[in-house]
Amino acid sequence: MNKAVKIFLIIVAFFIFFLLVMLLKGGNADQPGLGGIVGVILLFVFIAVARAIWKYEEDKTSSNQSTYIQSKNVKKSILVSENFDSLYDELLAKCNPQNYLEPYDFEKAQSANELYQRVLECDKEDEAILKQIRKEAILKLGAKFSTSHLYNEIWNEYDPSRFTGKVYDAEKFSIANTIRQKAVENAKNIEILEILVKEAEEKLGKRSNDIENKYDFIKDFFEGLAMVRKNYRYGYIDKEGNEVIALQYEDAKDFSEGLAMVCKNYRYGYIDKEGNEVIALQYEDAENFSEGLAVVRKDGKFGYIDRNGEVRIPFCHFNANSFQNGKAEVEIEKTWYYRDKLGNLLDKRNGNIIIEKEKKLCQNK
Repeated sequence: MNKAVKIFLIIVAFFIFFLLVMLLKGGNADQPGLGGIVGVILLFVFIAVARAIWKYEEDKTSSNQSTYIQSKNVKKSILVSENFDSLYDELLAKCNPQNYLEPYDFEKAQSANELYQRVLECDKEDEAILKQIRKEAILKLGAKFSTSHLYNEIWNEYDPSRFTGKVYDAEKFSIANTIRQKAVENAKNIEILEILVKEAEEKLGKRSNDIENKYDFIKDFFEGLAMVRKNYRYGYIDKEGNEVIALQYEDAKDFSEGLAMVCKNYRYGYIDKEGNEVIALQYEDAENFSEGLAVVRKDGKFGYIDRNGEVRIPFCHFNANSFQNGKAEVEIEKTWYYRDKLGNLLDKRNGNIIIEKEKKLCQNK
């Protein structure tokens, strides 16, 4: 308790005691006066107040001492959760000799002084020497170094879910999952975490090298290949992520029935899975093959070709869709009809065949 407070309480106590004695003289021996009763009450009030003040001062002193000791401990051993820009900066903080002057530790102060000087003389980029100094700081000083950056790198950069996307890799998923589990078991062991990070980088590669990050766009796999796009050029990859057909097309579609529609210089045609051009790029527009036929446009009109590039239904439609369930919707002179695979024109209302020659609906053959 503060010395001035103690003196004040003692003076007040003497004053109340003197007042009490004077007031007690106001009554007789059998019955003290009213003033005596008031004096007794004042005495008890004083005692209660004095005890409260005393306890407050003691608690305040204890709290200050606790805060002081705690601040010393934090200064001596910097929290592991602190973040540093580099190992060099962390070593400067953890090996500072001032950390061991209060409370004083001669041996650790000497060791810290030697290590601190070596850090100052070391190249900031020399990871090998810096890691050696860190190892000595752990042994000689009991210093605790941050592991959060390594742990977070394993958890985020080498996340097993990286290998479960459109390009699935069971082997890499297993490696990433095993490394993550080891990281969880050794979350505070900086040397093991560093080994795990190195292993992950060698076996899994950086996230920036993933297939998903290599291309601007990846479609789903169809018939074993997926269409990809980068810088507005299209190509195809296999399920291992290999680029089997180079990025060279202005437009492209998924593989269907062994062929894929592609476009170069505003002309459309078809390639096979080896990238061979099996139907020349000659059309103004085209769709994928469906049920053995593909709708294409030439000279402003739509018709249908087979997988050999032979015209099976003439170019006489203002619009046309792909075949489904043996029929395809076509537009002639602002009216929609069906076509069957034999080329017959069908009435959409009843399915009856319309004789084109009589109706003069498709004369551009």
